[in-house]
Order: sequence, then C-alpha cells, then structure tokens
Amino acid sequence: MALLPERNRTSDLALLLFAVGALALVSPARNLWAAGRFWLLPFLLWLALIVAAAWIGRRRRSRDA
Repeated sequence: MALLPERNRTSDLALLLFAVGALALVSPARNLWAAGRFWLLPFLLWLALIVAAAWIGRRRRSRDA
C-alpha cells in the first residue's frame, strides 16, 4: 500500500483562508453586514484576503527553496 505524501501546513492554511473568504464574501449573509453605513468594509476584506494569500504563497516558496 502506497504512503500518502505529507501534507504541507501552508496548503491547509490556504484552504482555510479560501473557505472563510468564500463564506464571508460570497454567501447571501454578506448582505447583512455589507449594507451598513461602512460601504468600504467588503473591499477591505478582499484586500486582506489577497494580502494573506500572497503571504502564504511567499512563505510556501521560501520553504520549497
């Protein structure tokens, strides 16, 4: 029986980041918190997700090298 390759923690972190982002920014529940007075909040959350994904990718590349 072949052994499964060891999973990298950065892959788990990236998957968790994607799941939280999808839940917060794509679900219909987004309308509840995005309809308030602070209209910039969804854009700031997208920016935070993009920065976090870039950080995870950079961290992963540095470990591979």
